[in-house]
Amino acid sequence: MNYEESFDVAYGFASESGIESPVLLDSEGTYYNSYDMSRFQAYAPFPQHIIVDADGLIQYTNRQYDADAMFDVLDTLVE
Repeated sequence: MNYEESFDVAYGFASESGIESPVLLDSEGTYYNSYDMSRFQAYAPFPQHIIVDADGLIQYTNRQYDADAMFDVLDTLVE
């Protein structure tokens, strides 16, 4: 989900980062602000990245976008 950014900014980031999956554009913050933040002590629920292996085991989680770390995990899983 992209939060309070324009289409151009969100699309530019996705393109530069090699992100090919759909990205929800939330330029007015409507979806983001609909979450009950009191449940999420000191951090928002976005972003949350999870990589699951072929056996269904979680191999990676991170609350921040870190392309290098994600690709390192993915490279290990496909070797």
